[in-house]
Amino acid sequence: MRMSLDEFLVQEEQAEATHDFWQGRIRARTPVCIAESIIAANLLSELRQSDQDVLGANLLVEVTPGELVAYADGIALLDEPQFTDSRELVLTNPGVLMEVVSAESSEWDRGEKARHYRGCPTLRQFVFVNAETPEVEVWTRSADSNWTMRSWQGLDAVCSLESLKSHVPLAEIYDGVRFTDTQSG
Repeated sequence: MRMSLDEFLVQEEQAEATHDFWQGRIRARTPVCIAESIIAANLLSELRQSDQDVLGANLLVEVTPGELVAYADGIALLDEPQFTDSRELVLTNPGVLMEVVSAESSEWDRGEKARHYRGCPTLRQFVFVNAETPEVEVWTRSADSNWTMRSWQGLDAVCSLESLKSHVPLAEIYDGVRFTDTQSG
């Protein structure tokens, strides 16, 4: 059943779990494990320590008007926040979006959601942090609106978030996450 964004927001405020809004339909979000929660908190904490204006995973972002309104695992602002509504429920101008990606969420996050991210006019970078092994991918929009990807692997690596003028050690992002020997990179 299709619904409007306003209908979705009313339903979302009453829901026990969070959902994304995609093409007029509700899309259930993948449950988050402890490692994903730790990783997201660590990344946002590192960015906050370098004076970045970051927001957590509990704010909806209008990625594509009328198409995709979704939660990201982290948001960094490059400008004053703008919203679709007076209650400030749906942000319209993300600068950087961050996703902690697991095997369960990878298809959606790296597929349809990433396609919409590339179309978001205010977005300068989006970040995929692998929940199962120390690996970070950063997609950056160039001046001519083309996207390029850089990746960093292993706990000794330091990823670069150029639009935030920040460098974040993967050891800090994954602090407190337990990997098997084959996962630790």
